[in-house]
Amino acid sequence: RGAAMMEDRHERGSMLVPRDLRFKEIADYIPPVPGAVIYRTRDESYYVQGFGQWALDSRSSVSADLYANYFASGIEGGLDAWGGGAQGGYYRSFGRAYGSLTAGVYGFDVERSQSDLIAQALLAVGFRF
Repeated sequence: RGAAMMEDRHERGSMLVPRDLRFKEIADYIPPVPGAVIYRTRDESYYVQGFGQWALDSRSSVSADLYANYFASGIEGGLDAWGGGAQGGYYRSFGRAYGSLTAGVYGFDVERSQSDLIAQALLAVGFRF
């Protein structure tokens, strides 16, 4: 049985490296470059999400979804980032016709850099043949 391998591509070509190697061992495969130093880093990422859907009656329902995430860069001077959002929806059936309305707000903030807030809404109608 052969060892699992991954291909590492870079500007000077590619090399095969066993998948189960740790960073220090992978560094042994990288050809020496005068003046270059390899540093070990560890990024951290956290994510939480909650969602639900509730029937209001036999023909309608509402739903909600909330999430947040945080990324901490392990690179010295790297920027950390926050993100999050909320979305809600309403669905209604009218016999063979149906409709839904959803709306959401999403945002992110990168430390000492850019941030943005986005809102969107969607109205949909359909008919079952």
